[in-house]
Amino acid sequence: MKAKIWLSSPHMGGNEQKYVNEAFKMIWEALLGPNVNGFEADLKSA
Repeated sequence: MKAKIWLSSPHMGGNEQKYVNEAFKMIWEALLGPNVNGFEADLKSA
């Protein structure tokens, strides 16, 4: 079994507000976008 990756509870500190504002500016029509792709790439390389 693979090791678990623990996620922190949601909060709006650090760069989170920047990413949310960026998503609204880009008018994403789905839950996926460049930030999700980047997050998944980071997980693969960890």
